[in-house]
Amino acid sequence: MAYKDEYEIVVLGSGPSGISAALTVAQSDTKVLLIEQDETIGGHLAFHDRELVGPNWSENPITGEQWCRLKYKELVETGVDLRLNTKIEKITNNGDIYLYNKDPIITSSFIIAALGSSYNIDFFDGCDLNGVITIQTAQKILNKFQHQLRSPVCILGSNSASFDIGLTYLERNNDLNITIIDEKDRNFADPKKVKLFIEKGGTILLNTQLISAIGNTNIQLIKINNRSKNQPRINRLIPVSTLVLSPWRKPSISILSESGCKITHCSILGGELPIHDQNFCTTNPRIYAAGDLIGVENGSVAIEQGIIAGLMCLKALGKTHNNHDVLLFNARKMMKLLHCDGFSLEREKIREKIILANQITDFKQKVHTI
Repeated sequence: MAYKDEYEIVVLGSGPSGISAALTVAQSDTKVLLIEQDETIGGHLAFHDRELVGPNWSENPITGEQWCRLKYKELVETGVDLRLNTKIEKITNNGDIYLYNKDPIITSSFIIAALGSSYNIDFFDGCDLNGVITIQTAQKILNKFQHQLRSPVCILGSNSASFDIGLTYLERNNDLNITIIDEKDRNFADPKKVKLFIEKGGTILLNTQLISAIGNTNIQLIKINNRSKNQPRINRLIPVSTLVLSPWRKPSISILSESGCKITHCSILGGELPIHDQNFCTTNPRIYAAGDLIGVENGSVAIEQGIIAGLMCLKALGKTHNNHDVLLFNARKMMKLLHCDGFSLEREKIREKIILANQITDFKQKVHTI
């Protein structure tokens, strides 16, 4: 039977919002765990060689990559428990976190979900998700109906299951166009399978992030970005009729939905996102959300969101950061300054409408009386 690790607050995702949230919480002598699916912290920001934007960085410019290195040292110094290469399977309503194929079950009083858009498979431009299937569904199509997938096919994730299904379809039809992509710089399958997949005409793209998919009733194109810092960062479009999701890449929005968070949809904010209040608390009062998960923003905005989520999560826990008022005021002020251009203002107005339209009458009471 699985044993349990207990934490006061668990932060899911170590992008800019997750890092900021974890550091804010740790500064108040609170037991906090930061979980990251990748081998390094920082998310997309770790590969940014551009300087962060906003007044905070005008006098002392810093790139995203430099910021991540600096914050890693702070995470270690403040005693944040950091777990890398750790994927989340599900979250229960009462705050238990199940990891993919791992013990222990992690329990927490509160969770800050900062999983980022790379988990959110619903971050698609004008696409209603026709043509997006799981590997299990792809296998059923093959076994039960003897059908081929619509080509070209893109499989998201380079684990053994991805290569198994890719090889199976290529053996049925050598003319099928299949590409496996993964954000990692290496695949996770048997080298013999990888070699055979390539020999049969399959393509593998590593260090490659799925940014979005484009289509009307069906997916027609996907936009990808090569994240390797040794090569130029290039966005390009490739034709795709079927997008297959590998088993462990469970969309973050699904994880939150299963944990009792109500979900809404807003295209301009990136697709589906959890309903939340101005303090980034979701409709499950145990769970706060920040970063791309609640609407794709730049790294500087995500940093401020993480600070606010961390402060309010501490308050819900019955603790207060020594500089609570100053940090909260500065974070909200900075977010307004960062949202001064036309596009950002439009997005912020829509976010305010979502908060108002889905306001719960006793929301604050629920959040602060657990």
